[in-house]
Amino acid sequence: MSRIFKGSAVLRTHVFVLGDGNPVVQWTNQRIQELLTGQYRNYDHSMFGHPILDSELEHLKSTGAVEHFTRQYVWLTAMLEDRGIDHVEPDMVEDETYVFYLLTNLPEQALDKLRERMASVSDAAAFNATLLDGQVVVGRAGGKPFDNVDDAEAARRAVRAILPSSVNVEILFAEGKDARKATSEMLSALVEDAAPPLSFDELAASQSISPMTEGKCVIVLAGDEDNAVAIWSALKATGMQIIAASSLEEVWSVLESDTTTAGCDPVLCVLDLTLAEQDDWRLVREHLEPNGQLLPEVILLANSETADPMLALALKESRAHVLLDYPINESRLRLHVYGILHASS
Repeated sequence: MSRIFKGSAVLRTHVFVLGDGNPVVQWTNQRIQELLTGQYRNYDHSMFGHPILDSELEHLKSTGAVEHFTRQYVWLTAMLEDRGIDHVEPDMVEDETYVFYLLTNLPEQALDKLRERMASVSDAAAFNATLLDGQVVVGRAGGKPFDNVDDAEAARRAVRAILPSSVNVEILFAEGKDARKATSEMLSALVEDAAPPLSFDELAASQSISPMTEGKCVIVLAGDEDNAVAIWSALKATGMQIIAASSLEEVWSVLESDTTTAGCDPVLCVLDLTLAEQDDWRLVREHLEPNGQLLPEVILLANSETADPMLALALKESRAHVLLDYPINESRLRLHVYGILHASS
């Protein structure tokens, strides 16, 4: 079972060193906190020094400021009081995060054709068309919005050049919570599978024990205890047999062993990559490639806010089924399990 840390996990890119040598964590665009003193400071980009090094994080571990770190995440001590530090809570700072995207007046049914046309023209191939609130929009590679208006304008010119004059292409922006929502939805629409085309009776059957799932064997790799409980609860309700794995290496080991003698031949892998590092994503892709270890059907679970968009898209193209629900939606997971097994039956 994966070790559970008490501290707060933040993306490693949010932890860095200022030009004056102070290691900090960035909470908003304009607000940082010193890790050694717990003091909050206003921030602008001119204060940035360098990305934090492993040696600097090891030093912070010795001070108690950091509990653990990987290439992708840093676990900060949950409460500064635990380290005997008095600090003042920051005033509420408005989240001024902005993202930009291109909005078209194309109907949703034109999405695939737009993607084909963009992929065939070099100037437009660097961008991805996806959906936001049911509307066809364009973002950067990987489906997420643009970070600045200049990049959005460059994309608008490239996309405008390949479309009829009757198609509108406008730059829109979102801020704060709406920016995070747009980022999540645009990525999800690009990499997630659509809901399987099932009848009403099949939709109902997907949520309980049915001939499609009963007794079938599934390998489960969970990222933490909460996700493990949700995944097991979802799959147990369908009558499936579950083989638990504690690492990707153990998943490959189970697949290479003779499980059929125990009456359990895996037909599905559910891999929770919510807390996984990028190397794990790449390892899964290698095993999905034609020359690698062939897997049964694979469902990948991840968080749309932290998933690497290019790796998620690459895994989808390698025939994985990607779901970006966090927390995990048990009903939706059961629906996709049923639909995948139905399609392959």
